[in-house]
Amino acid sequence: MFEQLIKDVCQKLNIKIQSFSMNYAFLLDNGKCKHLIVGYKFDLNNMAAGLVADDKYALYKLLKLNNIPVIEHEIFYEFNNKDDYAVGHNTYLDAYNYFLAHNKDIVLKPNKGTCGNNVFRINDEESLKEKLEKVLVKNFSISLCPYYHIEKEYRVIVLDGKVELSYAKQKPVVVGDGKSTIKELLNKFNPNYFNKGEHFYNENIDLNYIPNQNEKVEYSWLFNLSKGAIVEEVINNEIITLALEAYKVSGLRFCSVDAIRTTDGKIMIMEINSGVMISNYVNLVTNGYNKAYKVYKDAIEAMFKG
Repeated sequence: MFEQLIKDVCQKLNIKIQSFSMNYAFLLDNGKCKHLIVGYKFDLNNMAAGLVADDKYALYKLLKLNNIPVIEHEIFYEFNNKDDYAVGHNTYLDAYNYFLAHNKDIVLKPNKGTCGNNVFRINDEESLKEKLEKVLVKNFSISLCPYYHIEKEYRVIVLDGKVELSYAKQKPVVVGDGKSTIKELLNKFNPNYFNKGEHFYNENIDLNYIPNQNEKVEYSWLFNLSKGAIVEEVINNEIITLALEAYKVSGLRFCSVDAIRTTDGKIMIMEINSGVMISNYVNLVTNGYNKAYKVYKDAIEAMFKG
């Protein structure tokens, strides 16, 4: 989907495009200058700002230093000796102490991960050790943060200080009608995702269970569109204002800012993505392709303007 969007924009703007590395990278040439798009990252952003945005702990510290409300992150490294890295943590005991300090309910994730992959809610000691080892096998560092009771998650896409697109995300929660199984309800909730049977992954839920009338079932606590959440096209000015504050200190030109509203009404920045991916959005809203097309067209035009 992303490749097609970029190709369609380039055709419209009379820009020659060449893809390589299995369509991971694109070289754009309008005859006067050339620009790159690599892994959803447009060469509008400077490298330092991009690296900070992609590092959950570094971004947390940057926003905290600028007094912007942000969900807490702590970074943990796998080292044999704490002296190896002054601000890192090197043992399971450090993570366990963090776990205890935050009511035995935390989130563990790769410090530089995306799309909700290898993100785990941890509320028991056995799971903490298992997931810690699993994630550190493939990642140099991890982030731990308290579990926040999130009512809604939001995404705001910004280009050169202008909001290109904003929307809310609703996690997969279904309400029973007394007749349909959880699997049938999920298919209605998000047919684009759940009608593909291989996507069902929650081993703690019996998909054939028939919830009672008005009984709520949370399939996943994650709000990722790539994990079955859906889009709510709403404009929340409070969220947009906060997102723009975070954007201004990020040093980025083109990015997506993710924010949350907790069940007790607090709003905070969750993360900023230096790569702008809206492929999943396309299939979940009316006229989604054209909306995504405009975002990428504006970004490509901004690249060639310099």
